[in-house]
Amino acid sequence: MQYLLAATLFFGILTLWVPGYWAVAVFEVSMFRLAVGAILRWRRTSPPFAYPLVPLLFAVFWGMLQLWTGRTVPLLRPESRWGAGLRSWQSSSWA
Repeated sequence: MQYLLAATLFFGILTLWVPGYWAVAVFEVSMFRLAVGAILRWRRTSPPFAYPLVPLLFAVFWGMLQLWTGRTVPLLRPESRWGAGLRSWQSSSWA
């Protein structure tokens, strides 16, 4: 399965500047087939617990918790330190 995914990605990169739509269509269909194959394979035998899944799920659940409680903070809010630092860096890079 990994070799098919790598071959599909290489095909997509190599045909990136082809003027026709056929290259995009072939790439999208092959990625869809790989996804269907991966889902069918996963349903037959569930994979063992993978470590990288934990931080990714934590990020998703943390964002959902913030949205559910209504306690999200926009990045560019005036009282946000990160927002002030980002705005000062952005204005200095324009100068």
